[in-house]
This record gives sequence, structure tokens and C-alpha cells, in this order.
Amino acid sequence: MAKKSNTIKYVVIALAVMLIAYIVMKSKGTSERGDGSGTTDAITGLESGCYPLEEVHEVTSIAGDMWVSIIPNSATGTYDIRPESTATEIGNQFTISNTDSALDGTYTITSLWYDAEGKIGSIRTNVPSGYNFNYNATQGNNGDVRDMTYFGIGVICL
Repeated sequence: MAKKSNTIKYVVIALAVMLIAYIVMKSKGTSERGDGSGTTDAITGLESGCYPLEEVHEVTSIAGDMWVSIIPNSATGTYDIRPESTATEIGNQFTISNTDSALDGTYTITSLWYDAEGKIGSIRTNVPSGYNFNYNATQGNNGDVRDMTYFGIGVICL
């Protein structure tokens, strides 16, 4: 019986440590996000105001424009990492980096798309000269093509 009692104690202690670690990580994540001070975001590991690129695709109705999308959730799926709707607006500039110069540069926002939570999900801007889309994925019931070449690699900074 003593062996079973010790096992239960160890399980309870382990659960308590995990709970404390979770609370500490969650509080750091929310206090460091989007404060504009240049600090590192505890969830994405990127500088505050920067987000991981999800995909890009051409705007079918406007030649020369593309949508650049932000990954919606952290790698664990536990945090919504997209910026609030007030983070930027049409006419402002943003940068894309870490794409081996294919998409790297500064762009002007011509439109914004908001997800179901009201957060910025995609940014419309011009297609950089010479960029060739690599449609290597599809999305939705219609099978809309997407360029996922820089998924999780590219960085969007507002």
C-alpha cells in the first residue's frame, strides 16, 4: 500500500508542477504580445508585431495583387496568434522577410481580411516583380490553390 501511496504523491506533484508552468507561460505570453517594445513574443518566438506567414495567392479579381496570410494558431494549437484588427490599417506598410528574397520587402496594405474572431487573417498588397507563385496546396471546398512555399518560415511584421 505504501508503494501505491508514493506513486499517487508523485503524480500529484508532477501535475502541480505542470499547472504552475502552464500558468507562468500563459501569463508571459499575454503580457509580452504586441506591446510594440521590440521584445520577443513568448508564443511565436518572433519580435512583437511580427507573425508567421501561412500562404500567399493571387487576387483573381485584381491583376497584380496578392493575399498574404498569417498562420492562425500557435504550433500547439493553444493560442490564436493573429493580430487584433486594430494592429494596422489600409495604407500602412508592412514587411515580409525570411523568404530567401523571393517575397522579402516592404509593402503597402490595400485591403485587410478578418477571420471569424475579428483578427487580421490576410493582407492584400501588390505582387513583387518577378515573383512566380508555386501553387502546392489547395484550400476549401472549391480547391482554391495556395502557395505554401514559405509556410511557417516567412515572417510578416506590421
